[in-house]
Amino acid sequence: MVTVEPPLLLDVTVTDEDGTFLAGSATAADKFLIVPGVSVGSVKVGDTQIQVARKWGSPSRKTPMGKTITWIWGASPIARTVIFRKKKGSPTAIAISTMNTAFHTKAGIAPFSSTVNDLTAAYPSASCPT
Repeated sequence: MVTVEPPLLLDVTVTDEDGTFLAGSATAADKFLIVPGVSVGSVKVGDTQIQVARKWGSPSRKTPMGKTITWIWGASPIARTVIFRKKKGSPTAIAISTMNTAFHTKAGIAPFSSTVNDLTAAYPSASCPT
């Protein structure tokens, strides 16, 4: 029997309920490496808009919404998204996601080519905030 699951979209978010940045910094040697809770490629949770623009260039779209601003690069199936929390000074990244299948974790988990079962096998303590 073959089990078909919906594709997995990896979303890296490490904040408390108020949007305060909680993750420590890390460096990804691979420009396509996803470090869950920390980074997607060279962009890290906690980066400012200036830092993200230096790493990924100007976004193709910017969408302000309430206390956040969403920047999007490209379109499906290669889109990358960073959500910034507005605050005094430069807004900081609170969530990073990608639909580009070139990105992957060290365990080989990648958008649209990994299932929820693959994710939970590789990261047993993973949870999905609702």
